[in-house]
Amino acid sequence: MADKSAETVLREVLEAFKNVPYPGDDRLIVPHCSQCLELQGTFARARRTEEWIEKPLEFFKPTRLNSAYLTEDAYRYFFPLLAAAVVRHSRESDLLNETIIWNFDPFFSGKSAEVPEKRLSAVNKRIAALSQAQRQAIIALFGFFKSAHPEDYLECGSIERASANLREGRVIRPKSVE
Repeated sequence: MADKSAETVLREVLEAFKNVPYPGDDRLIVPHCSQCLELQGTFARARRTEEWIEKPLEFFKPTRLNSAYLTEDAYRYFFPLLAAAVVRHSRESDLLNETIIWNFDPFFSGKSAEVPEKRLSAVNKRIAALSQAQRQAIIALFGFFKSAHPEDYLECGSIERASANLREGRVIRPKSVE
């Protein structure tokens, strides 16, 4: 299979997620601390607009690592913005690509024995909320990561585990984590 271009992958993501409705200002963040209210306000101001996808870093730069706090519905709504940031601005998006992988691989740290059931459950919920087309688009995005930046993924089992989890529709517990 030929590697997909950045814009082809981004179009696939946009198409797969285009009908995801805005979940509502009060359904954006899984609240657990006082900073969540501030974060909820930041995400609430990032509603879709015509130029939304053209300027993803204007929104995600200060919150790139906070996408893990999004509810399943909010994650699906904002995923095109995450994808645009990593596809169009790989250097500037910093660790956002790893954060996306982390959202679908609870064993990202490489320490399977230390993954709490709560984390496994959260990843399973995030995967279950996705349609087949959405899971395929994310897998295509992971393929883009590997083809565009092969040196970053030479020995990273995490991207393969995340892809396998998305194909399966649930977390597959590995026999050993690399």
